[in-house]
This record gives sequence, structure tokens and C-alpha cells, in this order.
Amino acid sequence: MQERYGRVSVERVLSGPGPIALYSALASLEGQETGPVSPEDIVSLALSGESPLAIETEEIFCGWLGDVAGDVALMYVARGGVYLAGDILLTIFEILQRSQFRHRFENKGRGIGIVTAIPTFLVSCESPVLRGCAYLLDSF
Repeated sequence: MQERYGRVSVERVLSGPGPIALYSALASLEGQETGPVSPEDIVSLALSGESPLAIETEEIFCGWLGDVAGDVALMYVARGGVYLAGDILLTIFEILQRSQFRHRFENKGRGIGIVTAIPTFLVSCESPVLRGCAYLLDSF
């Protein structure tokens, strides 16, 4: 990814097209060619177990997510927890659970005592943003 984009930012990996870039980079390292693929295709291949490359892509994605979520949790001392949301995360919940997400969330050196006490939650309701807005409107 660095060869292709120069700087590899968190957004490059964790944004919508991030899994595609990650999948393509991993394929390139293995000397494989990939055709057009969507994040949904990668998730489907990973969940079915038919593509070790797709599984590795999702596991790396979850690891990066854990790193970033843990950094943010530590930065804000988010004692109430970190809430993760998104269709992809709901779909890959099984992969997320067995991935390095929580280990990398907690792996914060001197801050480990703080982050191990911070819970992580996966928001599973439909349209959480709209529900939040409706809640706020009702409170006026």
C-alpha cells in the first residue's frame, strides 16, 4: 500500500474502500492478481472460508481498528466504553470476535491499566444516527 499511495493512513485502511486496497496489497505481496472486488465480496469470501487472502484482509482490518479504537479510548479516557458501528462490522462480527481487535485495543504500554477497563460495544440497531437524532429532538 505504501508503494501505491505513499503514506498509508488510518483512513486509507479503515474507510469504505480500505479493505479493497488492503486486499489488493496483500494479493500483490503473494504475487496474485485480483479482479474487481468490493468490500462485500471480500467479507463474503472471508466468512465462507474460501479465501485465506480475504480472511487475512479482514483480520488485519480488525487489528488496525483495535489499534485506533484503543488509542482514542486512551486519549479520551473513555470509561463509558467505545461504541463501534457500521454494516461491515455487523457482518464480520464473528471475525472481529476472534481477531486481534481487543488485544490491540488494550496493547497500550503504560496505558494498559486504563484501556483494559474500557469496554467495547458493537452497535447493532438499524440507523443509530437517526435514532440518536430522534432522541435529541424528543428531549426539546
